[in-house]
Amino acid sequence: MLSWAINKVTKVIQVTGVLLAGFFLLNNILISLLGITLLIFANDFVTMSLAIDNVSRITLATFFIGLMLVAEGIIAILVSVYYFNLDLQKLQTFVLLLLVFTSQFQIFILRERRFFWSSIPGKALILSTTLTII
Repeated sequence: MLSWAINKVTKVIQVTGVLLAGFFLLNNILISLLGITLLIFANDFVTMSLAIDNVSRITLATFFIGLMLVAEGIIAILVSVYYFNLDLQKLQTFVLLLLVFTSQFQIFILRERRFFWSSIPGKALILSTTLTII
């Protein structure tokens, strides 16, 4: 339950922070309705698989992790706009992929108290993450 709560709060902070920052920096919405729907749908399957995963106690603070993910998202948006000159449609795709990949991989980090490679994740978690990324 603790893993689920930390994962959920961290994702909400990340998605909200990245989308708000993108909106205020570029005066535009950086993810389409289809993109946000796919993101929510995909994340829920992976989050549900935590219930049967080999989860240990987690000590990281969700607020700090969420803020770090927002900072990463802001940097990625700024680099994609000012260095790669992505137009809005490509930027929306980039932001969707950024949120999908970071959401999937943060589960492997948040589920373990020590280093993320300290325990092997359950088959359901690996399968749901792989299918979501595909």
